[in-house]
Order: sequence, then structure tokens, then C-alpha cells
Amino acid sequence: MVTKGAILNEIAIYLTEKGIAPPRKMGWRPAAVHSLLSQERLVGLLVDRVTFDACHQALEARSCPARPVGGVRLACQGRSERVWPLANLARCAFCGSTLFGYSSKGRRGGVHPYLRCTNKTKKLCKAPDLPAKAWEHAVCTALEMVLVDDGPYARRLNALTIELERRPGNQQEELSAVAKERDAVQGRIQRLIDLAEAGDAPVVGSLTGSRAWNRRLRSSN
Repeated sequence: MVTKGAILNEIAIYLTEKGIAPPRKMGWRPAAVHSLLSQERLVGLLVDRVTFDACHQALEARSCPARPVGGVRLACQGRSERVWPLANLARCAFCGSTLFGYSSKGRRGGVHPYLRCTNKTKKLCKAPDLPAKAWEHAVCTALEMVLVDDGPYARRLNALTIELERRPGNQQEELSAVAKERDAVQGRIQRLIDLAEAGDAPVVGSLTGSRAWNRRLRSSN
């Protein structure tokens, strides 16, 4: 499958759907597939030397040093994998597990990106796969409202801080908790923005469009 252009996510999904037992309890993931395909001890047992070498060359052609951006490693230019800003951040509405990104080839051609529940790969969840582009657009639009200085998030945070400061006694612990949560939220937002600016076109388009919309809102007030 690798020599025919299949990406590691597709192979992981294929192995899961076929009921092939994974090497670890975590289930079939791209890293597990890569590790399996890189084990030379399989030569002669499961594959011949020619097939193994061709597979290894295909994997090497796709690999390159990935630059960490916002705590996430990005796919390199020229590879079939895309940037997944919501992977390992968004959670399944059915079971609460994290989502990972994968691309599926359509029947009429083209590659379609989706987000899938991690537990679904282990047959522990039946949540439907989500179209990645639509959800990235929705999330980025919502995040732009958070980044607005006079937006609802900023107003609520300021109101909570003022309320805590007015209470009698030492509220330093609660204020510190609020500041910690604020920093965590802003860090996640910055992570998505960094990924978008790194070159993921659908997310960049979402950010650009929502920024223009926010400017129109502010100018109309």
C-alpha cells in the first residue's frame, strides 16, 4: 500500500477495519504502522527483500525534519499529509476521546480530510467522522471572537477578575487560577494560529474571512 501512495493514516484505518491485532494496546496509529514497516527482521518472514526495500524507500522519500510549531510537528512540503490544527486538541462528543486527522481518497478522485475519534480505531466508539475543513473553519471563526479585545470572552474574564478583587479576604489563589486558565486558553489559540500561518490554506482562509467580519462589526459600533 505504501508503494502505491497510501499514507500511514489510511493503512492504520485499513488494518483496524480488517481486525488485525495491533502491536500495542493503543491501537493502529501512523507511528505504529511506520514502526512495523521499518523492521528489517520481517524480511523473509512476511515480505521479500524487494518489497521491503521499495517500502522503505517510499517512507524515506516522504520523511524530512519537521519543524515544531505551537507544540505540534508539521508535515513537510511535498508530502501527502496536511497540517491538522485540531488533531489531539478537539474531543469526541460521544466519548470524550481526542480526535486525529486522516485523509480518504474519494470514489471520484481527490483527497478528503476528516477528523476521527481515537476510540473509534479501537472499536470503542461509533462517532461519525467529521469533515476537517468545515470544523477548522468553524473553530477559527469562533476563536477570532475570543481574540477581539472587547469580545464576550474578554468582557467575562475582566468581570470575573474585578469580582474576585472586590471580595473580602485574600483571593490570590482564585485569581491565580483564573490567570492560569486564561494563559492555557490563549496558548491553545496561539497554537492554532501558528499552524494556520505555517501554510494550511483552509485555516488561513477562515482566519482572514473572520478577521474582516470582526473589523466590520467594530466599525459599525
